[in-house]
Amino acid sequence: MLATVMLRIKYVALNSVVEFFYFCIIFGNRTIRKTNTMAEQKFPCETCKFRAHYDRNPKSVLGRFWRWHINFCPGFRAYFTNQDEETKLDIRKKYNFQKYQ
Repeated sequence: MLATVMLRIKYVALNSVVEFFYFCIIFGNRTIRKTNTMAEQKFPCETCKFRAHYDRNPKSVLGRFWRWHINFCPGFRAYFTNQDEETKLDIRKKYNFQKYQ
C-alpha cells in the first residue's frame, strides 16, 4: 500500500514537471509576440503554480526548480521585459533576479 502511494506521488510530481515544460514550450513563443497594449497581454507567469510554490516556500524542490528555470525561460523573459520599471524592481528584489537589465 505504501509503495503504491509513493509511486503515485512520484508519478504526479514527474507529470507536473513534464506539463510545466510543455506549457513553457507552447506558451513561451506565444507570449513573445507583441500586442497593441500591455494590458491586452496575458502571461501565464502571473498564475504559474511553480511560482506559487516558490512564493510559499523558496526552499521547496518545485520552488527552486522554478527559480532556476526563469533564468532562461522565453516566456518569463517576455513577461519580465513587458512590465513597468516599478514592477521589474519588485520582481528583482523578491526573486533576487539579475537578468535583463
